[in-house]
Amino acid sequence: MKKQKTRDIKIRFTIEEYQEVWKRKEAHQLSFTDYARITMLGRDAARKFPDRKVLGAILTELGKISFSMQQVAALYLSDPASQHLSLKDFERVQHNIETIRDYIAKAVRL
Repeated sequence: MKKQKTRDIKIRFTIEEYQEVWKRKEAHQLSFTDYARITMLGRDAARKFPDRKVLGAILTELGKISFSMQQVAALYLSDPASQHLSLKDFERVQHNIETIRDYIAKAVRL
């Protein structure tokens, strides 16, 4: 696969403008490159998804939820008198959680 060639764009700012751009890119936790891409070309142009640490934490929490759902399903099946949801419902919820994890993992390129 051939490596795609890139072009540089140079932009000059006054000190005040530079400080403003710096504040804005930091507020969104983006690099200058991704902030410029988003600003000039729209949100889909960014190469990196912002706030990867938070998304990583979300993945961790979704993993915990998925594990908990497995435990709840096992307990649920062991005591049929306490059934409020079917096994199919539990499987659907677990599938949805796994799907969310997959989408987030793709977004942060894990």
